[in-house]
Amino acid sequence: MEKRQYTRIESTVIVRSKIFIGDEIINGVVDNLSINGLLFKTPQPCPLNQELDLVIFPSEINSNVRLETKGKAVRQGKKGIGIQFNKPEHDLFENFIKIALLNICDEL
Repeated sequence: MEKRQYTRIESTVIVRSKIFIGDEIINGVVDNLSINGLLFKTPQPCPLNQELDLVIFPSEINSNVRLETKGKAVRQGKKGIGIQFNKPEHDLFENFIKIALLNICDEL
């Protein structure tokens, strides 16, 4: 039985992202996204339960487009880091979908 409370979008393309923890930067990609969090795929470890800033670059076409939020790493697994946002990110989720749809339309 599915334990997740929110719908997740699984990324079918590489969506670059970065985690900022103080002066440390961890690069990775978004594997799936919900309004409550995401799976951040990276081989680098991340300290758990520490505040972090997350920047998502959802457009391969326009590298100036970025979505930003705050959260914390809540689990570390083989696939990456589970990040929980500090608050539900309805706007980030909606903007991610809009940008993804625009990217698909540009490819057609």
